[in-house]
Amino acid sequence: MTYKEKAKIIDDYREKIKDSHQKDALAAALRAFKNYHSTFLKIEEVVERMRRKDIFEDVVRRVMRRKSESIVDASKEIIKRENDAKEN
Repeated sequence: MTYKEKAKIIDDYREKIKDSHQKDALAAALRAFKNYHSTFLKIEEVVERMRRKDIFEDVVRRVMRRKSESIVDASKEIIKRENDAKEN
C-alpha cells in the first residue's frame, strides 16, 4: 500500500495513532475489513439460518483459505466432520 493510500484509509483515525507501526497496522486492518466485510456478513447469515453460530469462525477460516469454496458447502462440511467425530 502506498503512503497516499494509507493516509486516505486512516484519515478519520489520525489523532489516535501514536506511531508509524500503528498507522500501518490500522491501514491494513481497515483495508482487510473493507475487502472481507460482505463475506463475513454472508457467513453470519448462513450460519444463523443453520442455527449454528458456533461454527462462524471455523467457516471463516475455511472460506478464506479456499476462496472458491461456497459458504454453504464449507458450513455443511464442518458440521459433517463434527458429526463424524461424535460417532467415532
